[in-house]
Amino acid sequence: KNFDIEKLRRRLIRSEKFRDGEPMPSKFDLEVGCISFDGSTIVGKNGNLFLHSGTNMLIELYELGIEESRRIAEKWLEIIQIRKQKCDQIGVKFFQIIIPEKTSILCDLYPRLICEKTPFLKILEELISKHGASRYSMSLHNLFFNHVNKYKLFRKIDSHLSIQGCDITSEFLIKLFGDNRKFNFHHSHLYHFQGDLASRFIGLIEFMYGPPPHTCESNMKCIKSFDPPNGHQGITRVFKNNEAPIKKKIIIFGNSFMGKAEEPHELSWWFARAYRDFHFVWSNEVDFDYINFEKPDLVVAQNIERFLPVIPSK
Repeated sequence: KNFDIEKLRRRLIRSEKFRDGEPMPSKFDLEVGCISFDGSTIVGKNGNLFLHSGTNMLIELYELGIEESRRIAEKWLEIIQIRKQKCDQIGVKFFQIIIPEKTSILCDLYPRLICEKTPFLKILEELISKHGASRYSMSLHNLFFNHVNKYKLFRKIDSHLSIQGCDITSEFLIKLFGDNRKFNFHHSHLYHFQGDLASRFIGLIEFMYGPPPHTCESNMKCIKSFDPPNGHQGITRVFKNNEAPIKKKIIIFGNSFMGKAEEPHELSWWFARAYRDFHFVWSNEVDFDYINFEKPDLVVAQNIERFLPVIPSK
């Protein structure tokens, strides 16, 4: 009746570590197919955790009917075309980027047989190609699925990209935008994270190597930081970096895959070091008034596969 989950957590694992030497990973045996108590997370093969159901209803999305999937895809094509048209009117370059689901890329590590992409993403990719929208919009599914390091692109106990995945993705996108990142950081610093999926299983921690936390920060300043009182929508970060290799202003509207540029497992961390002026707005919609005021060189709208059924108004 008065059950305190946090008190239980404190009894199961303490914050201090009892060991000699540097941090090191351990191995925990969880049977493939085990589902978290809240139903949101499932244990896959080779130590991977995947989103399962819960509020995201992820597995249901892979089983969505063709009629509803086509409706979603057609609405998204319309939104992408409108975004491109409005950015053309303002005089700025526009790209729409869709990051695939971890389950779609690592479908062979999921506990049960599953399609390599949701039906609405498959239809949307076909529509983008058919209507000539591939010049300014792209799903990264094929890039990820066929990548030589595809099993390292996502974090094992999290639904997001790994540090290596962010490094690879940011370099690819910057080239897609017609620019050159011009830096390759040595992944020499050991990070440890719990992860959004691991929080459903007490005690799981993931280790990753990446660039040292303060890499290239001496000339980089966060000149605007806004966090709304509730939720994530509207979070804004603006960085100025006069020593950046790309002397352009870029605005990206996206979500947690971009992040606040606090850690190298967030795409924003890499973009803030590549562009002289980098703006990130956490939003599923594109703010054309903001674009018109800032007059950037480039606008990017980033979304992820599982959020596509939520159709933005602009």
